[in-house]
Amino acid sequence: MSDIQAQNRLTALKQKMDEFGVSYQRLADYSERSLTTISKMFGSNDTRYKTDGNISAAEQGLEKILDEYRAKLCGKPSL
Repeated sequence: MSDIQAQNRLTALKQKMDEFGVSYQRLADYSERSLTTISKMFGSNDTRYKTDGNISAAEQGLEKILDEYRAKLCGKPSL
């Protein structure tokens, strides 16, 4: 994955996080990555943290969080 692709995915992820008020800590919990990894993925130029695996885990973690929000809005229990 190129640096540009990684940055585009991170930008989209951060926009969604901001839209729904998701913190780095909550994303770390749901993506099974450390808070340090999540923080450095967004706030550092260190490409060691901007890997496809870390970004994919964060994207999946955010989807879990949004699934919970959707379930609450619909009055259904989360999975």
